[in-house]
This record gives sequence, structure tokens and C-alpha cells, in this order.
Amino acid sequence: MILPFFLLSLPFLVNAQCGVGAIYNEKNNLCYRLYKAAVDFNTAEMICSTLNGHLASVHNLDDNNFLTQQASKLIYDNGPVWLGAQTSSPNVRDPNNWKWTDETPFDYQNYRIGQPSSLGTSACMQFLTSDGTWLTATCTDEFPFICASEPKKITTVSGVTCPPTSKMVTVSEKIVFIGSYSFESANQYCKNDGAELASVHSYTENQFLAQISTTGLGETSTGNNIWIGLIKNGTQWQWTDGSPVDFVNWESSYPQGYLATAMISDGDQRWYNTIYPERGFICKRPAIH
Repeated sequence: MILPFFLLSLPFLVNAQCGVGAIYNEKNNLCYRLYKAAVDFNTAEMICSTLNGHLASVHNLDDNNFLTQQASKLIYDNGPVWLGAQTSSPNVRDPNNWKWTDETPFDYQNYRIGQPSSLGTSACMQFLTSDGTWLTATCTDEFPFICASEPKKITTVSGVTCPPTSKMVTVSEKIVFIGSYSFESANQYCKNDGAELASVHSYTENQFLAQISTTGLGETSTGNNIWIGLIKNGTQWQWTDGSPVDFVNWESSYPQGYLATAMISDGDQRWYNTIYPERGFICKRPAIH
């Protein structure tokens, strides 16, 4: 079976419990990733499933307080965030009508005054980062969201050479290198290992690569942006792996006149082209399992 293999080089350390970009809650042994990009409920659950997880479920006050505390650090307007509960019944006040997408029991609620409110034949659950109270919303509305997944064991990989001054670990099926290179050196390193700098072909892939590349430190800086394989050849943009340019996610006012492209690894995961000499990078190659 051929699976995509991503090799990631970053100038910072990896969370050993959950991988980069995730927050570990030792009380329930789960990893959480918060996405600030607003999407509808079904899209949010689909993105979580690509990380072998689900939208977050909440089963007690400790869970609720933990998610509220973490989300409030990143959602600056104290707005709503999707949880993983949904119902197909207009009787939203009956707990038996609600289901978590991870199929755990719906055994705890923390509704805002006046909630839950019936919205017709279906509804989905969100919470406010200001106080952690819950309220119903139409499932096609778009909000940030939190994914939850079980921790993945991180182990050293044999048979692949790391760049000097870097460290290599695996996170699920991704190889992670910690280091920092110029675009040219990063591109050559990927090629030497039978790979290419990563190309990106969908919103979901862009979100996924950004999530495995970020430290979760908050504001974007040169140190936590990463090289991807988009270059300007004359007047045309091309991926170094030769695949079609069928998806782009440029930052406002970009692209500009520089040849190489980096992805901002938090916020909206936008792209910009730059002359900065060194940063982390992602390689991508087929892997046979």
C-alpha cells in the first residue's frame, strides 16, 4: 500500500505526548488541537478524522474548564467554538437525543441560560470561550473547532539519515526532522532522501500540514513558518514535485517578487514568498507499508 509520507524539519522541539501543535490533558489522556479557521460542523469533524480523532467531547467540569482555558488563549474575541455533539431531533432538551461524534456517552452538559434552543430538525453544539457555557447552533454555521485524539507514541526511526544538528522522530505516519535550512538546502535535502518539498492540493491538506508543523506558541514569527515546495519559474508558479498548482492560500498582498514560498503555521495558514534565509521545512514522499 502506498501512503503519503511527510518529512518535517523544524527549529523547535516536538510535544512527545501528542506531536507538534497539540496540547496534552493528562487527566483524560487526550490530545487537543484547536483550529482557528472557521468551518461548518461536518467539515470540522472531517478534518478531525484525518488526524484519527473527532470533535471534542466533554464529560465533566474538568474537561470543560480545560477546553475553555486553552481555547480562550487563541480565540481572542471570546466567541463560540464547535464541540462534537449533534442531534437530529427538534427536542434538544432531552439529553438522550444528543450524540457525540466519538460515540462516548452524553453524560454532562453546561448550558448557557436559555439554552439549549431548538433550531428545527437538527442542531449542533458549541461553547463560548469567555465562560465555557454551551449553546446550540445551526450545523452549517462556521466556527473554529477543537479536535481530540489519543496520544501517539513517538519513536526514533532507523534507516533514514537526519541532517546534522537535527533530531528525527515519527508522529503517527509522519517523519519529523528538527532543524533549519535555506530553501535551496531544504529542497536538496528532500531530494537526497527520495522526497520533495511538500506540495499542497486542498484546504484539508493545508490545515493538516500546518498543524503538524506548529508548536502552538501563538503568534506567527519567522521561526515557526515553514518552507513548502512552491517556486516561481519565470511568470508561472510551480511545485517542485511537478504536481499541478490546483490550490493556493496566499496571504493578503502576496505573492510578491521573491521566488520561494513559506506557509504561516498558525492563524489561517496563509502562504507568502520571502527572502528569509533559514526556516523549518516539510518533505513529502511515497512510503510503502
